Amino acid sequence: MVNKQLSSEAEEKILRAAQTVFVKKGYKGATTRDIAAEAGITSPLLNYYFRSKENIFQIVYERAFSRLYSNVYPVIIGDEPLFDKIPALVDGLLAELLENPDVPIFIFNEITQSPDKLIEKFRSKINIMEAYKKFSKSVYDEVEKGTIRSVRPITLLINIQSLCIYPFLARPLICEISAISYREYMKILSNRRDEIVGIIEKDLKL
Repeated sequence: MVNKQLSSEAEEKILRAAQTVFVKKGYKGATTRDIAAEAGITSPLLNYYFRSKENIFQIVYERAFSRLYSNVYPVIIGDEPLFDKIPALVDGLLAELLENPDVPIFIFNEITQSPDKLIEKFRSKINIMEAYKKFSKSVYDEVEKGTIRSVRPITLLINIQSLCIYPFLARPLICEISAISYREYMKILSNRRDEIVGIIEKDLKL
Protein backbone atom coordinates (compact mmCIF):
# COMPACT_ATOMS: atom_id res chain seq x y z
CA MET A 1 0.00 0.00 0.00
CA VAL A 2 2.84 2.36 0.89
CA ASN A 3 4.65 1.58 -2.34
CA LYS A 4 1.55 2.32 -4.38
CA GLN A 5 1.15 5.66 -2.61
CA LEU A 6 4.78 6.58 -3.25
CA SER A 7 4.42 5.56 -6.89
CA SER A 8 1.31 7.70 -7.27
CA GLU A 9 3.01 10.70 -5.66
CA ALA A 10 6.06 10.32 -7.89
CA GLU A 11 3.93 10.07 -11.04
CA GLU A 12 1.96 13.17 -10.06
CA LYS A 13 5.18 15.09 -9.42
CA ILE A 14 6.48 14.12 -12.87
CA LEU A 15 3.22 15.08 -14.59
CA ARG A 16 3.18 18.51 -12.94
CA ALA A 17 6.79 19.05 -13.96
CA ALA A 18 6.03 17.89 -17.49
CA GLN A 19 3.20 20.39 -17.87
CA THR A 20 5.51 23.20 -16.73
CA VAL A 21 8.13 22.18 -19.29
CA PHE A 22 5.61 21.71 -22.12
CA VAL A 23 4.16 25.17 -21.45
CA LYS A 24 7.62 26.73 -21.67
CA LYS A 25 9.05 24.76 -24.59
CA GLY A 26 6.17 23.00 -26.34
CA TYR A 27 6.18 19.31 -27.21
CA LYS A 28 8.90 19.58 -29.85
CA GLY A 29 11.24 21.68 -27.73
CA ALA A 30 10.87 19.69 -24.51
CA THR A 31 13.03 16.69 -23.66
CA THR A 32 12.69 13.97 -21.05
CA ARG A 33 15.87 15.35 -19.51
CA ASP A 34 14.16 18.74 -19.10
CA ILE A 35 11.18 17.10 -17.43
CA ALA A 36 13.35 15.00 -15.13
CA ALA A 37 15.30 18.08 -14.08
CA GLU A 38 12.10 20.02 -13.38
CA ALA A 39 10.78 17.12 -11.30
CA GLY A 40 14.10 16.73 -9.47
CA ILE A 41 14.57 13.11 -10.51
CA THR A 42 16.85 11.13 -12.81
CA SER A 43 16.02 10.42 -16.45
CA PRO A 44 16.03 6.62 -15.86
CA LEU A 45 13.43 7.03 -13.11
CA LEU A 46 11.24 9.12 -15.40
CA ASN A 47 11.53 6.48 -18.11
CA TYR A 48 10.62 3.81 -15.56
CA TYR A 49 7.29 5.52 -14.91
CA PHE A 50 6.36 6.78 -18.38
CA ARG A 51 8.78 5.23 -20.93
CA SER A 52 8.71 8.13 -23.40
CA LYS A 53 8.07 11.82 -23.86
CA GLU A 54 5.07 11.02 -26.04
CA ASN A 55 3.43 8.96 -23.28
CA ILE A 56 3.91 11.78 -20.79
CA PHE A 57 2.60 14.36 -23.22
CA GLN A 58 -0.56 12.38 -24.01
CA ILE A 59 -1.39 12.06 -20.32
CA VAL A 60 -0.62 15.71 -19.53
CA TYR A 61 -2.58 17.00 -22.52
CA GLU A 62 -5.60 14.82 -21.82
CA ARG A 63 -5.65 15.90 -18.18
CA ALA A 64 -5.34 19.57 -19.08
CA PHE A 65 -8.07 19.41 -21.72
CA SER A 66 -10.37 17.36 -19.48
CA ARG A 67 -9.92 19.74 -16.54
CA LEU A 68 -10.65 22.77 -18.66
CA TYR A 69 -13.88 21.40 -20.09
CA SER A 70 -15.04 18.94 -17.42
CA ASN A 71 -17.26 21.58 -15.81
CA VAL A 72 -18.41 22.94 -19.16
CA TYR A 73 -19.56 19.84 -21.01
CA PRO A 74 -22.32 18.88 -18.54
CA VAL A 75 -23.67 22.42 -18.74
CA ILE A 76 -23.73 22.43 -22.54
CA ILE A 77 -25.63 19.13 -22.76
CA GLY A 78 -27.98 19.96 -19.89
CA ASP A 79 -31.64 20.90 -20.26
CA GLU A 80 -31.37 24.15 -18.32
CA PRO A 81 -32.56 27.35 -20.03
CA LEU A 82 -29.95 29.52 -21.73
CA PHE A 83 -29.86 32.20 -19.05
CA ASP A 84 -28.90 29.54 -16.50
CA LYS A 85 -26.31 28.02 -18.84
CA ILE A 86 -24.42 31.24 -19.51
CA PRO A 87 -23.29 31.94 -15.91
CA ALA A 88 -22.68 28.22 -15.35
CA LEU A 89 -20.40 28.06 -18.41
CA VAL A 90 -18.49 31.13 -17.26
CA ASP A 91 -18.18 29.72 -13.73
CA GLY A 92 -16.95 26.37 -15.04
CA LEU A 93 -14.29 27.88 -17.27
CA LEU A 94 -13.05 30.49 -14.80
CA ALA A 95 -12.81 28.00 -11.92
CA GLU A 96 -10.32 25.85 -13.83
CA LEU A 97 -8.49 28.75 -15.45
CA LEU A 98 -7.86 30.45 -12.13
CA GLU A 99 -6.68 27.16 -10.63
CA ASN A 100 -4.42 26.35 -13.59
CA PRO A 101 -3.75 29.60 -15.50
CA ASP A 102 -1.12 28.06 -17.81
CA VAL A 103 -3.48 25.39 -19.17
CA PRO A 104 -4.82 27.52 -22.08
CA ILE A 105 -1.31 28.36 -23.30
CA PHE A 106 -0.36 24.69 -23.22
CA ILE A 107 -3.53 23.47 -24.96
CA PHE A 108 -3.64 26.04 -27.71
CA ASN A 109 0.08 25.91 -28.45
CA GLU A 110 -0.25 22.21 -29.17
CA ILE A 111 -3.54 22.51 -31.07
CA THR A 112 -1.86 24.85 -33.54
CA GLN A 113 0.96 22.34 -34.04
CA SER A 114 -1.14 19.20 -34.62
CA PRO A 115 -4.87 19.98 -34.49
CA ASP A 116 -6.22 16.88 -36.20
CA LYS A 117 -4.44 14.41 -33.98
CA LEU A 118 -5.28 16.14 -30.72
CA ILE A 119 -8.90 17.01 -31.48
CA GLU A 120 -9.65 13.51 -32.78
CA LYS A 121 -8.49 12.08 -29.48
CA PHE A 122 -11.32 13.88 -27.67
CA ARG A 123 -13.89 13.42 -30.39
CA SER A 124 -13.85 9.72 -29.47
CA LYS A 125 -14.64 10.55 -25.84
CA ILE A 126 -17.11 13.42 -26.19
CA ASN A 127 -20.13 13.55 -28.47
CA ILE A 128 -19.35 17.01 -29.80
CA MET A 129 -22.23 17.19 -32.27
CA GLU A 130 -24.80 16.07 -29.71
CA ALA A 131 -23.53 18.65 -27.23
CA TYR A 132 -23.72 21.41 -29.84
CA LYS A 133 -27.29 20.40 -30.77
CA LYS A 134 -28.35 20.62 -27.12
CA PHE A 135 -26.75 24.03 -26.72
CA SER A 136 -28.25 25.24 -29.99
CA LYS A 137 -31.72 24.23 -28.83
CA SER A 138 -31.37 26.33 -25.68
CA VAL A 139 -30.40 29.31 -27.85
CA TYR A 140 -33.18 28.87 -30.42
CA ASP A 141 -35.76 28.39 -27.66
CA GLU A 142 -34.98 31.90 -26.38
CA VAL A 143 -34.99 33.34 -29.91
CA GLU A 144 -38.44 31.87 -30.53
CA LYS A 145 -39.72 33.25 -27.23
CA GLY A 146 -38.46 36.68 -28.23
CA THR A 147 -36.22 37.05 -25.16
CA ILE A 148 -32.99 37.45 -27.16
CA ARG A 149 -31.95 38.63 -30.59
CA SER A 150 -31.32 36.12 -33.36
CA VAL A 151 -27.81 34.76 -32.84
CA ARG A 152 -25.91 31.74 -34.10
CA PRO A 153 -25.16 29.32 -31.24
CA ILE A 154 -21.55 28.91 -32.37
CA THR A 155 -21.07 32.68 -32.18
CA LEU A 156 -22.35 32.71 -28.62
CA LEU A 157 -20.01 29.88 -27.63
CA ILE A 158 -17.08 31.67 -29.23
CA ASN A 159 -17.89 34.85 -27.34
CA ILE A 160 -18.16 33.08 -23.99
CA GLN A 161 -14.91 31.17 -24.43
CA SER A 162 -13.05 34.18 -25.80
CA LEU A 163 -14.00 36.41 -22.89
CA CYS A 164 -12.96 33.73 -20.40
CA ILE A 165 -9.87 32.24 -22.03
CA TYR A 166 -8.18 35.06 -23.96
CA PRO A 167 -7.06 37.06 -20.88
CA PHE A 168 -5.15 33.99 -19.68
CA LEU A 169 -3.56 33.42 -23.08
CA ALA A 170 -2.53 37.07 -23.29
CA ARG A 171 -1.38 37.38 -19.67
CA PRO A 172 2.38 37.71 -20.36
CA LEU A 173 1.83 40.46 -22.93
CA ILE A 174 -0.79 42.38 -20.95
CA CYS A 175 1.27 42.28 -17.74
CA GLU A 176 4.29 43.55 -19.66
CA ILE A 177 2.64 46.50 -21.42
CA SER A 178 0.55 47.55 -18.44
CA ALA A 179 3.25 47.05 -15.80
CA ILE A 180 0.86 44.96 -13.72
CA SER A 181 2.27 42.19 -11.53
CA TYR A 182 1.15 38.60 -11.94
CA ARG A 183 -0.67 38.74 -8.60
CA GLU A 184 -2.50 41.95 -9.50
CA TYR A 185 -3.50 40.58 -12.88
CA MET A 186 -4.84 37.32 -11.45
CA LYS A 187 -6.87 39.32 -8.93
CA ILE A 188 -8.44 41.25 -11.80
CA LEU A 189 -9.31 38.01 -13.59
CA SER A 190 -10.77 36.47 -10.45
CA ASN A 191 -13.26 39.34 -10.26
CA ARG A 192 -14.39 39.24 -13.90
CA ARG A 193 -17.19 36.68 -13.57
CA ASP A 194 -20.11 39.10 -13.28
CA GLU A 195 -18.61 41.40 -15.89
CA ILE A 196 -18.34 38.58 -18.44
CA VAL A 197 -21.88 37.36 -17.79
CA GLY A 198 -23.14 40.93 -18.09
CA ILE A 199 -21.37 41.49 -21.42
CA ILE A 200 -22.80 38.29 -22.88
CA GLU A 201 -26.34 38.91 -21.69
CA LYS A 202 -26.29 42.55 -22.81
CA ASP A 203 -25.12 41.48 -26.27
CA LEU A 204 -28.09 39.09 -26.52
CA LYS A 205 -30.71 41.71 -25.79
CA LEU A 206 -33.09 42.70 -28.55
